[in-house]
Amino acid sequence: PITLVAASSCGDTVAYLSSQLQMMHLQLLSVLTSKVEEVFVQDASFDLRPLLGGTDRLMRALISQAAVSPSFLLNALPSVCMSPDLRADLTRLLVESRPPSLLFALMISR
Repeated sequence: PITLVAASSCGDTVAYLSSQLQMMHLQLLSVLTSKVEEVFVQDASFDLRPLLGGTDRLMRALISQAAVSPSFLLNALPSVCMSPDLRADLTRLLVESRPPSLLFALMISR
């Protein structure tokens, strides 16, 4: 098991911190290869940190991104800034080509 711990000095909720930890855990798993399991079978006390070299910058970037982009931790699509005319054209195209079984919504702000 990989144990991750989060602490907040600014009142982040447990759910928010848990989401960040889950995101970081998934990122760690994507960095590690199947060879890690072989290493742990041979030596259960193996220190994993050398295999994670350089991931600290990636983890810090993930945390920073999550702080400025709520969509990151909400598993949502980020909003895209575009002109009202372009948004209206895009909405029209999507509505015209939408299959009847597909449900979607666009928020149009001006």
